[in-house]
Amino acid sequence: MELQLHRLDRKTGIACSRCGTRSQTTVVATLDADWTRLVDRGCYDAWSKQLG
Repeated sequence: MELQLHRLDRKTGIACSRCGTRSQTTVVATLDADWTRLVDRGCYDAWSKQLG
C-alpha cells in the first residue's frame, strides 16, 4: 500500500476512503495511485505514522 499526498488548485469535496468523512479540502492523498481512493489529511497522517 502506498500513500501519496497531493495539493489541489482549489477546495474540492471528497469522501475519505478510510473513514468515510466528507470534507472540502485542498490536500488529499491517493491510495496506490488510484484517484478514486482518496484519503483525507487526518487519515493520511495516521497511516503515515503506522507505516513508518
